[in-house]
Amino acid sequence: MAKRKRKKSKLVPILWIITLILFGLYFIYNNFNLKKFLPGQNGQKTSNHSKSTKTLSSSFPFLEASKSSSSLSSYQASIVKVKLYVGKMSEKFVSLVPIEKEIQKSQTPLKDTINALIDFRDENYLNLIPLNTKINKIWIKDNFVHIDLSEEFNYNSFGVAGYNIQIYQIVYTATQFENLKGVYFYINGKMIKYLGGEGFLINNPVKPYTSLPKFSF
Repeated sequence: MAKRKRKKSKLVPILWIITLILFGLYFIYNNFNLKKFLPGQNGQKTSNHSKSTKTLSSSFPFLEASKSSSSLSSYQASIVKVKLYVGKMSEKFVSLVPIEKEIQKSQTPLKDTINALIDFRDENYLNLIPLNTKINKIWIKDNFVHIDLSEEFNYNSFGVAGYNIQIYQIVYTATQFENLKGVYFYINGKMIKYLGGEGFLINNPVKPYTSLPKFSF
């Protein structure tokens, strides 16, 4: 009698495939230790997550670039550009000129701008506002700036021209803001009529000229 051929089970190939898949997963798990990429698992600290992020950043530089761009945008949104009016010396005159300055955006842009002007020092320009001058108070009424300054503002070693320049530095810097027409000057709470020993007359309110002035010493 002829022997019957034994039928091969259809399950055998499937079992082999499953076995190979399981073996492959076991190999990947043990060689690459996927758990280290999962912060907080098996008692691991979140510092592993930071290391993974750092590794990703070094592998993909555009991630770090995106972060830098975001920081730059945030910085740009937090600053504002203003003009500070200072003196520029020539052979015969001192001309009032604007220079651009970046300051932090705030709820008091006028005060911050005037403070930036008072503090500004540059060997290429003249700032004749006396050192250590402080703003006691500053406010706006009827489109005019009222500024109360400390006693230091009252003394200028450059004489009449110096007083002229320091006054108009503040006037032009203040009136760059929309709708502001001029400045009333006070020292320690009192509106002033004269500055310093020279008796320089202050015609409050002081308004800007139609063009930037030049002063001779």
